[in-house]
Amino acid sequence: MKWSLCTFALCPMLTLSACHSQSTPSSEAKAQIDAANSLLTSFGLPSMPTYDELLALTSVTLKDPAGAPRLPWVDSYWPTQDKGLARRWGYINAFNEPNRQSTSDFMLGAYFSTQQENLRKPDGMISVNLAPAEKFDIVYRLKKGYDLLVPISNLESLTALDEKQKEFAANDLDTGAILTEKRSLAQDYLQTLTAPSVNAGSYSPMTEESLKKWLTKASDARYQFPGTENSGIDWSWEGICDGWASAALQSAEPKHAVRVEIPQPSGPARSLFFTEGDMRAYLSRVWSSDSGKGRFMVGRRCEANTQNPQLGVPSNAEGRAISGQMKYERSEGGYLTSPFSIVQDYPQSTPGFSLYRIILEREWSDQGPRFAFLIQQGAEGPKASYRVAFDEATALSEIENPTAPKTSRLTKDVEIYGCWDVNPASFHTLIAKSLGERNQGIIMDRTQNGQVWNQPIAKAEFKIEELRPIADLKDIDTLAVYRSPGTAFIAQVSAEIFWAKEPKQPSLTYQVKDKDLDALNFNSSTYTYTLEFDQDKRLIGGEWGDFAKAALPADNPDFVFGFNTAQTEPDLSGAPAFIQEGYDRVIKKIHECSLSLEATGKLTLTSKVGGATTRQVLTYSTCPL
Repeated sequence: MKWSLCTFALCPMLTLSACHSQSTPSSEAKAQIDAANSLLTSFGLPSMPTYDELLALTSVTLKDPAGAPRLPWVDSYWPTQDKGLARRWGYINAFNEPNRQSTSDFMLGAYFSTQQENLRKPDGMISVNLAPAEKFDIVYRLKKGYDLLVPISNLESLTALDEKQKEFAANDLDTGAILTEKRSLAQDYLQTLTAPSVNAGSYSPMTEESLKKWLTKASDARYQFPGTENSGIDWSWEGICDGWASAALQSAEPKHAVRVEIPQPSGPARSLFFTEGDMRAYLSRVWSSDSGKGRFMVGRRCEANTQNPQLGVPSNAEGRAISGQMKYERSEGGYLTSPFSIVQDYPQSTPGFSLYRIILEREWSDQGPRFAFLIQQGAEGPKASYRVAFDEATALSEIENPTAPKTSRLTKDVEIYGCWDVNPASFHTLIAKSLGERNQGIIMDRTQNGQVWNQPIAKAEFKIEELRPIADLKDIDTLAVYRSPGTAFIAQVSAEIFWAKEPKQPSLTYQVKDKDLDALNFNSSTYTYTLEFDQDKRLIGGEWGDFAKAALPADNPDFVFGFNTAQTEPDLSGAPAFIQEGYDRVIKKIHECSLSLEATGKLTLTSKVGGATTRQVLTYSTCPL
């Protein structure tokens, strides 16, 4: 059966588990173009490019409508461990107020009390330092016709829990017993905040969402307690970087702050300022709820060593990542455990069956690798069943006649990792075509481990060396056995990929003392790989690394995704109701005001830390809501 790229079906869209711990299905880890890497279906290419076509796209840059280079704007990934969008920008009433620490200081009674105190002040403005979630909730309440001054209905209970929190303030010892008590307190806060009779979900929906996620993890003994190292699984990386990366490419960058008027029961209206940082947070949040209907994805999420990302992903002696591990029945009885690498993904000929040509990594001999054929029945995942054959004819026969007697071997404990499955051919083509021809940015998870860090890509520089016949490389190509069937030529490539990173801290404004924080957070990574071409010099596959050695798995991206069209608004059909309604009635309006209205006002913010005084100037327009 001849391997054919064009027969692959579109890989189903997977949930983008970005900067949070929701799991996606593991996948086949292969270094050739397969169903999860086919740009003919997912990206709509009529065919894969030729060598000469790639030479015409060696420098590609995302551009704005005027044709100038465009940088993605940056934002925090709003870590769940820092309360997400409920994280305040600074102090509200006084330097020594409760709730000073974003990670370890719960004090939710004080949190909601200081918000109410701030709203009840007879004049002046509502504090700029309220969290993005709090500011959204205030205008959301106003739009819903709720009384702004109605406190959260269980404020007394939360305040009582604050007294328990204070008992730990002077104790720096994090013994197991103390941690257990702190987790118990976090659970009490969680149950009190989310009780059915409480109005937090309707009056403060965005704040409640963020605090609920934070408290859920803090109270779970499996996870690190906020502010306490080595107390469980690290979750400091979890947040909404998938939403930020999408928003940074799809939504226009807010230009300045926006002032809205908040009417009071008596006296003049109050001023509420939505800063650039607030608006970026909202855009990141709504895009994190995008349905994904307009997206495509290449590769799958690597789930290996989620708890210990420093260990990297499993690899063979040459440093090339392996695809998985299984136990298979030996002819003399019993089972043999063997890691394996998938080197060929056959086009599906019988519904419900998949076939992979694999190398059994522990069974190399002086004659070379031992090949086998892994038969998968059912969709990948825990419900799939597997058998292994040692010749192609047997494997194909059993797939085509599934009820006939079987001579293939039984397997058990088959695990296929989701690592190493972004093929360099698809990676290269996708970036070159999307930026160079469609002027659309691409997003990549740049690490090969269980943590997900999505970065928007806006520029790439490729150095493509000359084609070399595969016959001339037999003695120097250490990855020859992994090459795609039909490979006639190979070219080595060095690619510098430019991407935006998250700043260490979110910022109220992204123009600070004539410094453009977007430009300062534009980085690059260099990848080395070889591309494989057929006799017609058309691209058919690739391997990470150069001719001499495979690239270490940690050095390569995990998956890549983007949008099929220039989608400028998120599809919120599956988002929470408050996000759907709040986007149209709040977020979209203040964003449009920032883009279309001239900034006519200036707000100077002064803060003192120790003996130093800092001043920050925000320009703003006044927005009628």
